[in-house]
Amino acid sequence: MYRAECERCKYSQTFAEGGLRSYQLPGEVRITIRQQLGWCRSCDRVVFCEELPTTGELAIEFAQFEKLVRQDFDFLSSPGMSAEELIERERSRLASLAEMLQARQSPPRCLECGSTSIIPISEADENEEEAVLPTRSSVEHPGCGGPLSVHGIGLSRSRLWTIYSTEGERLGAYEMLPYGGAVPLNERNTD
Repeated sequence: MYRAECERCKYSQTFAEGGLRSYQLPGEVRITIRQQLGWCRSCDRVVFCEELPTTGELAIEFAQFEKLVRQDFDFLSSPGMSAEELIERERSRLASLAEMLQARQSPPRCLECGSTSIIPISEADENEEEAVLPTRSSVEHPGCGGPLSVHGIGLSRSRLWTIYSTEGERLGAYEMLPYGGAVPLNERNTD
């Protein structure tokens, strides 16, 4: 759970994450969408929007992952999977993501309405290591120009799984049921 607040106009909003969100790639491959907070001009509120990493950021991420696996494989291991298999699986996942991002035409989108008219809200640096639920504030509130901050206020669990095209357009949504798999939701029930 999050709370967004503006110090000048007293704008306040409480909201939860929207569950699991994935890109649908060819061949039934799905990759989890990286999300960041942002202000959507179309929704006129704080939302989760796409975060599109660069190929350089993906290379750094892979190097860190590989180093971690090689140092702590006993702790990270999956049953029946060697360190090399785990590393190769991550390499393949990141290569698919990099390929998708290179072919992508649109800028990041709001994951609620699909608009590209968004302003990312970055995480504040102060005491980030100590914060379990960090404060994010680096944007001016578009409504009044005051400082807009977003605070983590608790945890929430969503059983919603939304699938998007590689251009960030919503394709469909499912409710994840315990012991029941994924049940398609019609679009009017996903809001």
